[in-house]
Amino acid sequence: MQLINVKEDLANKIEEALTSDQFAWYFAPSTNSPLKNAPSKTVDGYQFSHVFYKDEKINSPHFYLIEDLFHATIISQIKQILRVKGNFLSNLTRSSKENFQYPHQDVKSPQYKSFLYYVNDADGDTLFFDKNYKIKKRIKPKKGQAILFNSNCVHATTFPVKTDYRIVINTVFK
Repeated sequence: MQLINVKEDLANKIEEALTSDQFAWYFAPSTNSPLKNAPSKTVDGYQFSHVFYKDEKINSPHFYLIEDLFHATIISQIKQILRVKGNFLSNLTRSSKENFQYPHQDVKSPQYKSFLYYVNDADGDTLFFDKNYKIKKRIKPKKGQAILFNSNCVHATTFPVKTDYRIVINTVFK
């Protein structure tokens, strides 16, 4: 796992675009599917998403932001993009700090990497688990920071409670 920081001007540009009233977010009634034997503290909730890239094509007029982010961080490592998606979680899910989304893997194949970019400062931490669903690592969202990790790593998100929302951009690539 690697933490990566982007420059403040790019972080501000991305946050401004994704929180603009001109940016389209789409309702999803569930965040993801649970893995078998998920811990009892898991909860599901709605989120809003924005697909930047999927099925080998650009799906968003805002993909230029992703290109800027790639050039500033991980472009040299990308051979193939599987998907790029923005996720917007609201504190209106009425969750508590002890609850988290279903633990999941972005992709089961060990050859893929996930790049999770935090668009804003928030209190919805990202949790990483061992094979028994014990929390190994907790990352607090920090605007302009990203985590690079293997896509088959089991992880989950806590819902924001103190902040109004949590926005991330999740890229899966090899």
